[in-house]
Amino acid sequence: MPKRTVTLLRNTQPQIQDASTGDPLLLVTDHYRVLDAAALAASLASQPDVSGDTQQGWNRMVEGADGAQRSLSTINPGRNTDRVELFHRTQQLADVGRAWFEGVAGVAVQHLTREITDPAGRLARAGGGQGNNNTGGTPRSSSAASTGPAARGHRAGHRASDPPPLRQLGW
Repeated sequence: MPKRTVTLLRNTQPQIQDASTGDPLLLVTDHYRVLDAAALAASLASQPDVSGDTQQGWNRMVEGADGAQRSLSTINPGRNTDRVELFHRTQQLADVGRAWFEGVAGVAVQHLTREITDPAGRLARAGGGQGNNNTGGTPRSSSAASTGPAARGHRAGHRASDPPPLRQLGW
């Protein structure tokens, strides 16, 4: 009798992709200290693809091939008046968006930390997935200074491991 090899797929996670880029969906939030709020607001107001204000935050939008407007970057007010949060829905958008934001904001902001939440890992665990993966609800972070409110979560009553509201995803 021929020998058979059986491969069991363990620790498989659902693959969630961003509809406009095809990249894996990761919820990426960069936290910044605002050093000059007036300069930041003026810099963002000068960008033709950015709309918003200091109270509600800003959105950098792009028109997709299908004619739909999609968010490239969302800049939300932080928990404190001297904080903002830069949100992106994929790693690639976050890397490009961070470089864009820091170029526009200049010395008006200082990067504090980055949080990355993998919604696929959260879904796998919620559905009973087990394993030794390091993705999911606990955000990964990299930081030059991960102290203070920015490192503790998005907003009052909002855990850092919770994904942002869908409006922030550009849906």
